[in-house]
Amino acid sequence: MSNRVKFYGKADMANGYMLEKALPILQQLKLSKEYVNINDVIELYNVYKFINAQIFRKDFNSEEKALFNEENSKIINQIIGRFFSKVDNGTIANYFGKIEREYIEDVLELFDKYKVHKRISWDSFKHFIDSNHIPLFYIVECEKIVNTFDNDIKELILKDNQSIDLLITKYLK
Repeated sequence: MSNRVKFYGKADMANGYMLEKALPILQQLKLSKEYVNINDVIELYNVYKFINAQIFRKDFNSEEKALFNEENSKIINQIIGRFFSKVDNGTIANYFGKIEREYIEDVLELFDKYKVHKRISWDSFKHFIDSNHIPLFYIVECEKIVNTFDNDIKELILKDNQSIDLLITKYLK
């Protein structure tokens, strides 16, 4: 695991450790800062999830707790939106093989949320998922992505010997 912030859910035991890492990010947060590293943006998304969950460490003082506010949530949302609005066939190649493992689900959520799948071709998306070793079971969980690339994803499933496990898990368990 990298040394980045990851939100695993409200009840996760890693929250205290992750909140400690989120604090300096919020202290340095500026709307004007230009983010070029996709993992930095996804890390901000995880900090955003902490803000929305409104959970804190017991040892946070009132000033530290105050950083987890709606204004910072909006700033992060604008930064993420600005970044993902620029992802298209010409820019997606910048992120080939760069997504950190723990951020795979997050990047697909953001692709879904910001409709990146509508601005890129199947070939670009396929190269992106291959380069980042994104398992098919993560992709089929993203309804909008599946709807956009349904026939291409169907072909992937048919070609993949492990897809039977995916189908059994999804439809029979």
